[in-house]
Amino acid sequence: MDKSKIPVPVIVISIFYFISAFLVLAAGVASIFLSWKNIDLIGLGPSPETLMVVGIIALVISVLYIFVGKDLLRGKKWARTAVIVLSGIASVENLILIFGNVFLIIPLAINIAILLYLLLNRDAKKSFSKR
Repeated sequence: MDKSKIPVPVIVISIFYFISAFLVLAAGVASIFLSWKNIDLIGLGPSPETLMVVGIIALVISVLYIFVGKDLLRGKKWARTAVIVLSGIASVENLILIFGNVFLIIPLAINIAILLYLLLNRDAKKSFSKR
């Protein structure tokens, strides 16, 4: 396989990270907006300070996801490592929380598939070598 060619599954994972970045960015902006407006939709919400901190963290995570997605397409080793770590953390989190929400089986399956692909697939490993 040509080392300059990025495998289709890596492109799909990259697109997944771009979509995730957009969703996390939207959640962060909404959280910051709600903290500024001091809007409590159901009367039991978190404090404005908590919403602001959560919003800022979400913005930082969305920027990280954008860089990861971009550098996955470029075949950067650090991006592959970051995806492996992030998918591993998300898998553990989903395993812990799955007993409260059975629908977490879907993101758990996606994260395990990403982990297995990036760790075990020869084409994936080759596409990230020497970059």
